[in-house]
Amino acid sequence: MFAFTLLTANVAEVSSSTPYDFVLGRAEMWRQAIKRLGPLGAGVFAALLAGAVQATPVHYSESVSGDLTQAPSAAFLFEVGTNTISGTTDFLSFIEPVPNCHFCVDFDSFAFTLPTNTKLADVSLSFGIDTNNVSAASSDFTLCTVMPCGGTALGSQRISFLGSSPVLVDFGGAPPLEAGTYTVLNTAIGIAELDTSHLGMGWTADYKWSFRVTTIPEPSSLVLMAIALGGLGFVSLRRKH
Repeated sequence: MFAFTLLTANVAEVSSSTPYDFVLGRAEMWRQAIKRLGPLGAGVFAALLAGAVQATPVHYSESVSGDLTQAPSAAFLFEVGTNTISGTTDFLSFIEPVPNCHFCVDFDSFAFTLPTNTKLADVSLSFGIDTNNVSAASSDFTLCTVMPCGGTALGSQRISFLGSSPVLVDFGGAPPLEAGTYTVLNTAIGIAELDTSHLGMGWTADYKWSFRVTTIPEPSSLVLMAIALGGLGFVSLRRKH
């Protein structure tokens, strides 16, 4: 007989091919633009350089930094780029390494913060799985707007670890997300026995979440860029005359 068991968590819890003279000419154009614009030009150039400097994205691994919990108490500060969260989750029943455990499960939830002037463009989940006597292995995830979740769900999605990897995760159409703090709550873990005459079943999955964060240009940055480009055009025009 086909058996299915589902547990639900408590939610409340410059390249080498570029000619040298071209590179030199481009640098000279910047120098002339800043010179023509005076102190303002220097400020524009400095602002553009500062805007180009970005913090390093988050790369969290349970094997290095510790196990994730069902109810996160702190949020990861994501940065522009691809932020990753990796770990292991499982559902074991009367099977090694815990042969006397009826339902041994590992719920992994976490929270993250998107800084000002950024947005979450997309999310994906890649995984590999080891199974023993199972015909189904899954986890349900809910996206919330606060930490911890509590009546503020933006959407949810069930991931089958027996399916293809990676999986695009949109929580029912939630992304893109703007600046703020969010929680990915692991609300349920599922398993189904393949052979009911055999005692014991279980699966263990290694996973990696990937969150691609992009910038939202500030109006002031656009103005600075326009001024800088205008200065370059002015210098080029003066050279022609």
